[in-house]
Amino acid sequence: MARVRVSCRRRPRDRVGRAAAGIAFINATGNLGGFLAPYVMGWMKDATGDYLVGLRLLATAALVSGVVVFFGTRTVNQETAETPRYRSAPS
Repeated sequence: MARVRVSCRRRPRDRVGRAAAGIAFINATGNLGGFLAPYVMGWMKDATGDYLVGLRLLATAALVSGVVVFFGTRTVNQETAETPRYRSAPS
């Protein structure tokens, strides 16, 4: 735990806040998926009488999210990218 505190002190505060917001969003999305998936499976089982349709629906959702992540991310050329300049945080 001490290493995390030291590394956070070295980073500018605006970057730490954005990282925390991103981690919180990922956590909230995962919790929502863990909560809704059993209900979707039960609803699809009741509607069709078979688990296969619900499994296909969940697999399709996972595949679509994977495609979005794959094509939705951007790459940065490290040779031509500029290093952002931050002001030092007040102590």
